[in-house]
Amino acid sequence: MTISGARVREGGRISLLDIAKSCEVQCDTPGKKKLVQCAQTFRQKALYFKRKLILARRRGIQLSKLASARFVDMVDELAVSPMAKQILNGELANFKKKPNGRTWLLKDKLFCLAILKRSVKAYRFLRSYLTLPSESSLHILLQKVSLNVGVSKTLLSLLKTKVLQMSSADKYCCVSFDEIYLRANLCYNSHFNVVDGFEDYGHRGRTNRIADHALVFMCQGLHSKWTFPVAYFFVSQTCPAPMLKLLISDVIKSLCSIGLNVCGTISDQGPNNRGAISELRREGGDDILYFVNGKSYVHVWDMPHILKNVRNNLMSSDLCLGNGTVAKWCQLIEFFKLDESLHKISPLTYKHVHPQGRDKMRVEYAAQALGGRVSAGIKTFHSLSNGSKLSRCLPFAALCDFIDSAFDMCNGPRLGEAPKTFRVNISEGSVHFSDKGFDHITSFLQKWVFIRKSDGKRHVPPCIRGWIENISSLRVLWCRVKSELCVLKLRHLNQDPVENLFCLLRQCGGSSSDLTTKMFTSSLKTVLVTRFTNPVIGKNCIDDDSYFVSDLKSVILNSEVFENEDVTECLVRGNTPPVKPSVVDQSFQRQGPTLLWCSVLPVILKNISCDSCVNRLTTKNRSRDTLFTTSTSDFNLFPSSLLVSVYIKSTLLFDKEWKQVLYKTNVVSEIISSVCSSVTWNSLFCENHVSTDVQSSMLKTVAEFILREKIREVNMRSKEKVVRRSRQIDAKMPDGLRPSEEEEQLDPHDEVLLNAQGFFDLQIFLCVFWLCDVFISCGGGEKWLEVHIQIFSGVIAPTENTFSTQLHVSSI
Repeated sequence: MTISGARVREGGRISLLDIAKSCEVQCDTPGKKKLVQCAQTFRQKALYFKRKLILARRRGIQLSKLASARFVDMVDELAVSPMAKQILNGELANFKKKPNGRTWLLKDKLFCLAILKRSVKAYRFLRSYLTLPSESSLHILLQKVSLNVGVSKTLLSLLKTKVLQMSSADKYCCVSFDEIYLRANLCYNSHFNVVDGFEDYGHRGRTNRIADHALVFMCQGLHSKWTFPVAYFFVSQTCPAPMLKLLISDVIKSLCSIGLNVCGTISDQGPNNRGAISELRREGGDDILYFVNGKSYVHVWDMPHILKNVRNNLMSSDLCLGNGTVAKWCQLIEFFKLDESLHKISPLTYKHVHPQGRDKMRVEYAAQALGGRVSAGIKTFHSLSNGSKLSRCLPFAALCDFIDSAFDMCNGPRLGEAPKTFRVNISEGSVHFSDKGFDHITSFLQKWVFIRKSDGKRHVPPCIRGWIENISSLRVLWCRVKSELCVLKLRHLNQDPVENLFCLLRQCGGSSSDLTTKMFTSSLKTVLVTRFTNPVIGKNCIDDDSYFVSDLKSVILNSEVFENEDVTECLVRGNTPPVKPSVVDQSFQRQGPTLLWCSVLPVILKNISCDSCVNRLTTKNRSRDTLFTTSTSDFNLFPSSLLVSVYIKSTLLFDKEWKQVLYKTNVVSEIISSVCSSVTWNSLFCENHVSTDVQSSMLKTVAEFILREKIREVNMRSKEKVVRRSRQIDAKMPDGLRPSEEEEQLDPHDEVLLNAQGFFDLQIFLCVFWLCDVFISCGGGEKWLEVHIQIFSGVIAPTENTFSTQLHVSSI
């Protein structure tokens, strides 16, 4: 038998005898023979129409496909946004399907994931009107991405594939790191049997402190503006300098291992950041360079932070410029009050001269308060008044001129920004190496001395020393990269990329005021996977025009799993304060555990078939322990008095030792070995079931109860310390800023000057008042115009005696 590709036709012609045989009819008469012939004819017609029906259905399917294709082409030709087309195509493909039978493209899921992370309520509202993926499908999508605390092998592998395609110039990069505030919160991860939310340094171990910050390391290019986060850690308050030094070395080694040419690091001037960099420099025996694996690196302090710290110190201290002049913050207030009385020529507002809380973190306010427009305004008013106005403010104008040019020279231009003389990048023959360049800035900064207004103490704050160190670091960095790069782009040497990443992470928190450790990891995955961004209003920095060099889409499509490095089991950081047990009546203390065990015992007893064990664990008799339970519920089986007593002893013991146990990996086993084993649980089981699977299952359930209850208690206490959106915790100051911001309060005398009644200058006010009086006396017209000209030309000097002015007008 040969098999061909031709379609086999059904229902061939059957003889009359076969039809008669199938119908059990004998063709022995002409009538029967005629009936068999009719049956044969109708059978052939039925087969004919059957073939026609099959062909018609086949053509109908082809026509529907053609119509669908034409409609899809029509959808593609619609004048709508690409995302609207994407949603419409998903709606057409899945609207008539059952929820379990819907199929979604990866780009559809990523777009919906971005919406879900912005607002769960908004996504549920859209899903009630549109056909969208379920929330569980989107959560499963994120679970496919393995992103662990520490230097992530997942991120490094993605970055390595991009590095292989980079040119030698694009491989030059630096590492910036900063901390973002997190809401202290513990969460039991049953999948990994660990409690998330403690201080975690990756493979270097965890501590028993609850984390309230995340330390993020980001790699950013020097030639092209590519950025990519490579590591994150959870810390309590701030990362200690000795640990930060080790983490910096770990990140640099990891980046060098994938082929990147790391040139240095970038951070703000937090105390621990300064301590870690100073220790690295001390080990290398250099004031500017530090060494990792025998290779030298520079550290650049973030210039916007330096500018803010200079402004903060000026608010509480007078600045001796070294040439006998002293710049004071009250000079800026004097100019501000005069400018307010006229048509404003400067961008100054009350937030500039007296910033409070989060306004102190805005770089824009510091740059405008110490900018060139303030200097130009002071000089303009001083010149127009022939030296009678703002003569005391000239030192502040000179300070603004210097800071404006020096900051531009060290911070560089932004892409598409208006050109200025000093706002240029470093290159051969640039202004940085001229007479007014780096040497001039260094010599001028070395003369600066601040005099604190409160006690008259002279000091040089870290921001001035950091500015001088930056100039030396930029010189060294330029000498290192000028063979490959024709220009050193200074805007690539600040913390704007990592600050903008923090803004995107907070967007993924939905309505939550601050992220937790669990939300932080999920938000970081979402940002790297979706790469959908929205403009953020009111952030501390400007858009840095950078782009992520890679994303995590390939990780979702690839099932490769990266193994974690060996983790140090525990780190000791501080001591756990002793917990004073609360003294309450024993009958009061036993009501809650009794109610808990009443609801749990039916589930546990399903695995216990021994009557002796059941009798030891339960009782049918009511007692003082069951008073609350019997008054609120209809339980017929109650925990025995011995079970409640043993459980309470375990919880009291755990209250004393939870900080030594809860932060460890395999936490349930740790609780069983350290807490439950110290209490006589054996008395609750018969001799045949002691130390068996029955007891182990029981202890595991008890350990999970104790664990979840303690996590709930700790989270409630953490919420009491934090006011929504104010971030007022013990680690920070009352207005939400760390001490590393070098925050200083406005001097009381300057505050009184600023808040004085009225912003008008007395002479200008009198002049306007007398002009109105003269206008009434003259009745308007040419006489009033003549007096107006004489007053402003100095012929008539307004005095407080309006009557004398009226007499003079009458004589005119």
